[in-house]
Amino acid sequence: GGGGGGGSAECGGGGDSAAELTAEKAAEAIGRIALASAEWRAALRNCGALEALAGWIRCGNAQRRLQKYLFWAAAAIAGLPFVANELRLHMSSLEAVDAALCTIIDILDDDIDGEYALVGVESCSDSDLPAVLTLVLETMRMHPAKAEIQSRACMCVGMLVPQAPEQARVAMAAAAASAVGP
Repeated sequence: GGGGGGGSAECGGGGDSAAELTAEKAAEAIGRIALASAEWRAALRNCGALEALAGWIRCGNAQRRLQKYLFWAAAAIAGLPFVANELRLHMSSLEAVDAALCTIIDILDDDIDGEYALVGVESCSDSDLPAVLTLVLETMRMHPAKAEIQSRACMCVGMLVPQAPEQARVAMAAAAASAVGP
């Protein structure tokens, strides 16, 4: 979808700065509404807002900054499971990987007090932690020369491993070490 430089209505316009800024503000507003309460998150999910955000992410032609707003707003509605799924689908896209890793940090980092902290959104279950960690490690393997991706992925690993049950931490730490080894 989109293509041709001008983009399409459903795929965000492909580079027009005024349209990109409008889309960023719209995504941010949707995310802020979702963060207000669980009821708003459910309402936004039920009215198709999550599907619309996912559609824009999947178009693949959003600028890096807009991609981050789209991931952030969708995570405000659907949490880490949504982000992990989109990361899996867009592993080869630097913009999507960067946006997904930033969003994972916004969800997991308890020390973030900023306006973009995703406090109260769905994280992941203990049983899903190894799969999310594996996904984050895969981003490191796929983009070894991208320092920004490596740095963000390391931050994610540092937040995921301590959340795992005691018995799983050793295996997760070993997997993380092997991902960054020679």
